[in-house]
Amino acid sequence: MPQKTERNSNIELLRCVAMFMIILYHIVCHCVNVQLTDMNSIHRMNNGLFNHPLFYKKLLILDVMNTFGIIGNVIFILISGYFMVPKGKHINLVKISKKLLGQLGFAAAVLTIASTACFCMKRGTFLNLANIQAFNSMSWFAGYYFAVILTAVLFLNDFLAKLDDRHYTAFLIVLFAFVQLGWTGALADGLIPSLRTLLNGIFLYALGGGG
Repeated sequence: MPQKTERNSNIELLRCVAMFMIILYHIVCHCVNVQLTDMNSIHRMNNGLFNHPLFYKKLLILDVMNTFGIIGNVIFILISGYFMVPKGKHINLVKISKKLLGQLGFAAAVLTIASTACFCMKRGTFLNLANIQAFNSMSWFAGYYFAVILTAVLFLNDFLAKLDDRHYTAFLIVLFAFVQLGWTGALADGLIPSLRTLLNGIFLYALGGGG
């Protein structure tokens, strides 16, 4: 399988689209959905655009945007597999770790600045916005992505490199079936919590690398 080392403008554009989709999803998830689930938010936040949960075009748009987060995450894993599967064990895990931690640090700094600004404008909101535990929970994808890449470095890339096209396809089909079928998927989570999610990531990574 040839190495894909050159940057592809189409792939970079796709990466930007995925980032934009994830941002839109989080805006809907954390800023708009509250208007649909908390009628008192119109008094607290001085909003009303989505405050009345009636079935109309706005809700249809929100329903579509709620899928953006998952789609964006999937695209990132696929792109990583596309570039990293051919590298075998030659993946700079330290560089990836520094990049992920840097991104989390940047997000945390933005969160702190936004919290301070809100606190200055309206007393009592600072601690709610700067809740580090909540921030860490919302940043689950960084740990998930790291686990997938670590699996690739330890054994997955070597295993995939030994497969011809027919066995590669068979591996993808079997892994997809194991993860998606209800009983086997539940069995995976029963063995290790969230193992099914990790196997989903491994499938997407391998799928991207098979391109």
